[in-house]
Amino acid sequence: MPVSLIYGFIRGVQTLPHFMIPKIVGALVGRYVMEKRFGTKNWRQYAPVLLAGFACGMGLIGMSSVAIALISKSVTQLRY
Repeated sequence: MPVSLIYGFIRGVQTLPHFMIPKIVGALVGRYVMEKRFGTKNWRQYAPVLLAGFACGMGLIGMSSVAIALISKSVTQLRY
């Protein structure tokens, strides 16, 4: 069995049902639109890198948002 089938099954079982529709739409766009545009071999090489970059970017944005929130809370004064 392909590794992506196993990971897809595990991710599909653990997610909520309303998150499945965007995942299915994204999978169909990747399969039928992006593979035609970039070629099957190139798209299969680009897709994991694209996913890793998106995940790293989301982590950086999340951590910088937490840092800004902590700094703004520590700088403000409370009125008693």
